[in-house]
Amino acid sequence: MTTTGTITAEYDLSKLTQQVSTMTAYLMGAGANEGECRQMLKSEAAQLAWDISEALGPRTLEKGKTGVEKDARRVFFPMSPDVPMFGGSRSGTQGDMRWLFAYKKNGASFLVGAEPEDVLSSPGDLRDVFYGANRQRGAAWLDLGEFTHESKDSSGRMRPHYKAFRGRQHAMKLNRIVVSSAAYQRLVKVVQAHIGDLRATFARAAVDLGIKKRIPAWILKRVGAVTENGKSIFNDSGLNDPTDPWIEFGSRAKGVTSNPHIVEKIQHVIAARSKTMAKKLKDIASGAKYVFETGQVYFPKVDE
Repeated sequence: MTTTGTITAEYDLSKLTQQVSTMTAYLMGAGANEGECRQMLKSEAAQLAWDISEALGPRTLEKGKTGVEKDARRVFFPMSPDVPMFGGSRSGTQGDMRWLFAYKKNGASFLVGAEPEDVLSSPGDLRDVFYGANRQRGAAWLDLGEFTHESKDSSGRMRPHYKAFRGRQHAMKLNRIVVSSAAYQRLVKVVQAHIGDLRATFARAAVDLGIKKRIPAWILKRVGAVTENGKSIFNDSGLNDPTDPWIEFGSRAKGVTSNPHIVEKIQHVIAARSKTMAKKLKDIASGAKYVFETGQVYFPKVDE
């Protein structure tokens, strides 16, 4: 009997599939029936799904919330309610810079600006911006030096000029997308409401396959959500196949096949599970027993 497990994405499970087939042959040779071998497939698929879920993170809800805040700060700069939007000294668009506000610190005067296209007065839904390429912006503050004067370039546009040392008014470029504090908080709240969705798309398979682990309540809540909205893929009807039982699970969440960090984590889990399966096969060949409900392998005591 050939057993298979499938993740609906571009990941190679051929080695794991072969190992499951070998495990089936070992177990049936030791007297296991087809029902027990199907339970073995469920246990191994559940563990793989849960390992992927854990690897994708976050580990806890609080860490997830902190991570959202950090990620949002890498993209956006929320203007404080105490500073009028586009207000302060020298506010307005000049040349290729939108000056936002000025402030003094340690006796020095600073003028803060941003690229005009990075200043969003009516941003609407910021999620597309948040999940886009803007996460690669780098340092938030770029030192332009001392602002001195403006002059027209060859196209007739006014361009600011700076000196590369601290002077009367030091110019700083804000390398973030500038939004109101209210818009920023709305984005953070919306994104935080979906913390754990990616984890849950894989945890759903582990739960439905009956994994013997305590699943955090906040993950279980998102399991229900991703099941309802279709982001999670799970199909165990293949367990009824009389010759080649199979289980399909996967995710339609963003980044599962396109985000290199996510892809790397999933590939690492698959490789690690393959090593675990190899160790189980070696132990079973040496006389170890397989626990069908949990997937654990142990060597019985001499008197058992």
